Formats: sequence, structure tokens, C-alpha cells
Amino acid sequence: SCDVIINPSIVKKYYAYSSDRKDIKIYTGPQYLSMSRAFAELHKRKREFRKDIEVISVCMGGVDRTGATLKVIDALVNWRADVVKNIILGGGFLYGKEVYERVKLYKNSNFRVYHNVQNVETLFFESDVVFTAGGNTLYELACVGTPAIVLYEDEHERENGLSFESLGFGFCIGKGTEADNKMIISSLEKMEDIHVRTIHSHRGREIVDGNGAERIVDIIDGLIH
Repeated sequence: SCDVIINPSIVKKYYAYSSDRKDIKIYTGPQYLSMSRAFAELHKRKREFRKDIEVISVCMGGVDRTGATLKVIDALVNWRADVVKNIILGGGFLYGKEVYERVKLYKNSNFRVYHNVQNVETLFFESDVVFTAGGNTLYELACVGTPAIVLYEDEHERENGLSFESLGFGFCIGKGTEADNKMIISSLEKMEDIHVRTIHSHRGREIVDGNGAERIVDIIDGLIH
């Protein structure tokens, strides 16, 4: 019975709505995802990738209830000690103690831990590739043009990852609980090619521009006036 439906999902099967109203307006797609203005500003900045991967980030959501972050840490411990490996933990992250224990154990592997940071968009932009679970973070990475490797937790994240992948952005490699070191490193090695990263970056920025909040405000303003 509403006037407007706004659905920012990239998964088209969720666009099907039924209503008795003939004048209902439906807006769908990632261009309507509301996010911080900082993402839109970084979207405008030129991306130039380094020849070799120098910075990796791992951001598996605010909670990461299945502990996929720990799996990625274990996989990365022996992969190029010269590469900076940012571990970004959300405010409700469940395995913080275990992360810090691993980082302390792997002290020569160049891990850096960030907890509940306020400038996560900057960390994303400065990374060459980011591991993520496939939720809103995946849209944010597309916006700033940083290639993503998806280890999903839930079904909707799998659908997000595969939808982005079908459009040329990111690799959806499987469920976080089922991933092994070989899968994780193999996906990372694909991203080592600067041309692959550049193409993924370009495609991601075509899909998400970070201006969703303004579009939503314009839609609401149109209803009022």
C-alpha cells in the first residue's frame, strides 16, 4: 500500500513486487544504495594500481559469526611477508580475541588490526584487493573501485557475490566455512595481474557510484511536492 519501493539489491529476482495500487513507483538497483558521502568522493578519484599487490584488507562484516576472518588470516600467513594485510573488525565482531592471538603468533607476517574504524572507506581505497562476505561492503568496494574476493556467509550474500561477478566485478569463491587455503590463495593469485584488478575496478565503479542517498532524497522530495 506504499507510494514508493526502493530496493538497492543487485539481485534482480528480488525486484518482483505485487500491489493493488496502479500508481506505485518502484526503484531498484545498486544506484539506490545509501552510503556515506565519503564513498562518493572516493568514487571520483582516479585509481592507479601498483604493479604488484602491496596491501590486502580483510573485512568480513560487523560480526563474522562463522569466523571466516580467521581462515583468511591462516591462509595469508605464509603469503608474501612484504604485503601489508589489514584485518578490519566490525563493532560486533565475535572473534576479536582469536584474531589478536593469531596476529601475535604470526608477528612476522605484516598483519595490522583495525577495530570499529570510522574511516573504513579510506582503507578500502588504499587496498589492492579486499576479502569480504558479500553484504553491503561488497557494494562499497565496487564504489571505490577496489577488487573483491567474496567468501559468503548467507544465501543473499552468495547471490550478491555471483551477481557482481557476472557483471565483471569480484570473485565469489565459496562459503567462508568451506573455504580452504588453496581456494583463498588461488583467488588472490588471479588478482595479482594488474590488468585484472584494473578491469574489476572499472566495472565496479560502473555499477555503484555512491550517490544513492541523494537519489532517495530526490524521490522523497518528488512525493512531497
